[in-house]
Amino acid sequence: MGKDRDNRPDTDDDYQFMKETIKKRPPDTRRIFCKAAAIVGGGALFGVSAAAAFFLSAPRIQELSIRTGKKEDVKLAAPTPGEAAETEEGEDETSDFREAAVSSAADTVTGVPMEEYEKIYSQALEISREPRKALVNVSGVSDSADLLDDSLLSYGDMEGIIFLESGPDFYILTESEEIEDAEKLQITFADSSTAEGFLCKTDSRTGLAVVRVPSMEISEETRQEISVANLSDSYSLQQAKPVIAIGSPTGDKDGVLYGVVTAVSSKLAVADAEFNLMTTDMQGSPEGSGVLLDASGDVVGIITKKGEGETNIIRALSVTQLRSLIETMSNGEAIRYLGIHGVSITQAQAKGLGIPQGVYVNRVDNASPAMTAGIQSGDIITGMAGKSVKSMQSYTTILQKQKTGDKVKVAVSRQNGEEGYGEMEFEVSVEEK
Repeated sequence: MGKDRDNRPDTDDDYQFMKETIKKRPPDTRRIFCKAAAIVGGGALFGVSAAAAFFLSAPRIQELSIRTGKKEDVKLAAPTPGEAAETEEGEDETSDFREAAVSSAADTVTGVPMEEYEKIYSQALEISREPRKALVNVSGVSDSADLLDDSLLSYGDMEGIIFLESGPDFYILTESEEIEDAEKLQITFADSSTAEGFLCKTDSRTGLAVVRVPSMEISEETRQEISVANLSDSYSLQQAKPVIAIGSPTGDKDGVLYGVVTAVSSKLAVADAEFNLMTTDMQGSPEGSGVLLDASGDVVGIITKKGEGETNIIRALSVTQLRSLIETMSNGEAIRYLGIHGVSITQAQAKGLGIPQGVYVNRVDNASPAMTAGIQSGDIITGMAGKSVKSMQSYTTILQKQKTGDKVKVAVSRQNGEEGYGEMEFEVSVEEK
């Protein structure tokens, strides 16, 4: 019907309807733009969602990779002669601690699961369990009482560690800073019991002291609770060697940290001696103190505030180099003194520089026996008391075997212009420090 109507000729007389022209609707650009924007937005939203999902799942994937992936074995250098051998029973535990501690340091960038940190710390706690029983608190007190609470006036207190039981006495290594002028010493053991201690000797150069406690002053119950720490007899100083800090390394009592030795090149140069410093990656406190243990639980270092520069990094004096000094202080013997500050000249350095091997004198203390005798900076000490001096260590050992008041002959090489080094000998009076 519509088709017939369309074929009929149009006449104005037949119909009076309004004529309409059908045109195509113009494109709706706004609608097209909205659809395009929706498609682009949806794509962007999908991309962001995918990225977020990957970001959130990446740590889990990495954790599973660390757990299930094959890990390269970590091997440490073989023990040096004199280092205490591990028992078969404790070998696996200490080996695991060494491997885990070094691995955690190496994997700091890639991340280590919390379970690994917990495992390492648990092993550190187990290794330090017995040595921590040897920790004591050494307080300097006065005979005078505080009028407010009728308690003894305190000079201060320091961390200490029992390192020897000999005959009727226990011996404690501690710091001398707060106790050397105290009238009395009060020792507080791991079980909180107390006993009176007696100062054997202090060394102002290293800031160390040895305190003696008679066994009869300690109850049988306390003896069962405390322990005696073992001083390491190993002379090896190894970088990346796992260590455990106990005592109050962060300023809090009975603290435990673990880390690795990062450097062994620093030295503490004092009058008539030189000691190696072990620098670790552990953060401590300026008020902190304590000792470093190796993976066997032996004491390998005494935490010190001595050395150049102010830093919170924990550093320690090598205990193997302190053994002679500790023995001297334990016996209450005087520390021999000439007043020489020097550094060792190795055989290789001597050959390369064309100078004698021995101890190069950096400086001499004012009014010291060495200065009085005529020894001066720039001299190279090659002998003492008829024995050869090859290093600062040998110089110190020979000196400490002399008696106070003795006249000791010191052989010196001194440069004499173009003539090179000439040999000289000085007679020096040994004094006490």
